[in-house]
Amino acid sequence: MQCTCETNPKFIPAMRCISAITNANPAVVTSTVPHLYNTGLIVRLRVPSLCGMSELDGGRFQITVIDATRFSIPVDTISYQTFAIPAVLPTPGGIPSFWDICAQITPIGQGEGYYDSYSRN
Repeated sequence: MQCTCETNPKFIPAMRCISAITNANPAVVTSTVPHLYNTGLIVRLRVPSLCGMSELDGGRFQITVIDATRFSIPVDTISYQTFAIPAVLPTPGGIPSFWDICAQITPIGQGEGYYDSYSRN
């Protein structure tokens, strides 16, 4: 099983899959495809324990966009577990479910200045 997300979403800003999270201050999150987010968006991270860095699981963060696939969150993750996408191997009960292996970014709101960034179209 491989983690996938819609590349041409109907709802924007859309959920994205995570390919990397740095052990840094601030932490940098990398999405598998361009995220289309703007600075000020508030996201919730889903980081299954199989991926490591589960300290971030369920956390809500206001982001600062770095580029098309990366943004930072105001968290010091230097001492956190290392993030890694797990190798998916058959298990006695079958392959783990999508929810158990795929780290995700879900937009949930906006912070100060967020509407301004989208009104410049």
